[in-house]
Amino acid sequence: MSWSGALRATYPVLNGRISSLAVHPDGSTIAVATEMGDVIFVDPATGRTQRTLAAHPTWIQWIAYAAGGTRLLTVGRQDHVVKMWDAASLAPLAVLTGHTG
Repeated sequence: MSWSGALRATYPVLNGRISSLAVHPDGSTIAVATEMGDVIFVDPATGRTQRTLAAHPTWIQWIAYAAGGTRLLTVGRQDHVVKMWDAASLAPLAVLTGHTG
């Protein structure tokens, strides 16, 4: 996928305000983190929701794909938890507690 800087699509916010987002390295999915603690996976070609992950009880401060797109990292703003997920199955792989920033 090439990035020209031109607006390609607009997607509705499905569950509260967006707090962060990450595009899968292969461009197949946009992971949208919300203030409600959910990650909504959107197909960029259609704008349709593929699936939803209840990742944190409240606001997700940051989200990113890692390890070539096989892992997804989420950082909770208020629960002070960093979580690592298997990007394919959404199974939790690690939980790191105690961050304050």
